[in-house]
Amino acid sequence: MFKPATLRVISYITLVISLLGFGYSLYTALPANNWQDYITPLSWLLMVVASYQAIKAVKRHQYADNFKIIGWYIYVILLLVVLFAVINLSVGLIPGIFLAFGLVNKNRDIDDNMKVDKER
Repeated sequence: MFKPATLRVISYITLVISLLGFGYSLYTALPANNWQDYITPLSWLLMVVASYQAIKAVKRHQYADNFKIIGWYIYVILLLVVLFAVINLSVGLIPGIFLAFGLVNKNRDIDDNMKVDKER
């Protein structure tokens, strides 16, 4: 469940689905009259960013103690992407913001840990 290869494959799947969903939602929202019509494409874009950050985290992660946390992030992204795609349930920007910036911070932590290891 939390093996690096499994998480990498799931991250790529969520990235592809998110990119397709972003393109489709942007295509349908282009002749929009209200600013609310752009919330769904923005949510998809945040899922794309979160999926990309998850791929980076899985590729560079060396520490097993935080690996489950990244795995849970990836599974939540997968759940939200499936909810977006299948049920068309746009849960909004808040989960996307938390997931995207949470994974950005995890990647920064990984970078800091890698710098500390190089200095030793």
